[in-house]
Amino acid sequence: MRGSRRSTLTTRQARYACQIRQGESRIAKYFEDIDVGYRSLVGTWRLSAEEIIEFARVWDPQPFHIDPAAARASIFGGLVASSPHLFAIATRLFFDHEDCIQIAAMLGKDQIRLPNPTRADVVLTYDTHLCGSAPAIES
Repeated sequence: MRGSRRSTLTTRQARYACQIRQGESRIAKYFEDIDVGYRSLVGTWRLSAEEIIEFARVWDPQPFHIDPAAARASIFGGLVASSPHLFAIATRLFFDHEDCIQIAAMLGKDQIRLPNPTRADVVLTYDTHLCGSAPAIES
């Protein structure tokens, strides 16, 4: 912690608690409460073939997401998760993160890259790092 500002709750923190699970609350953290250099394991998620198919049937029904045989014949050579599914998993993991960091429109997430297909039976790992900060640009 740096400075005396951190020794007491900010007004915003005093008003809002982060509801993580039923019956549990934690103090919300905002961007200005986090030091540059902060790192944290947000969470992990094991992705199953069934989960890939179920999500894709509703949100991204491409053959390589919903049909294992068609997926084997595709450029991917097997079933792969859709990018909306991966973003949904990341959103859920961040919501459950113990540090209870508040987000606004996923600022900073424009740097996410998905260089390889995500296949079933892998464990996804989401970690975060605050590499810098700058004052907000007012419109």
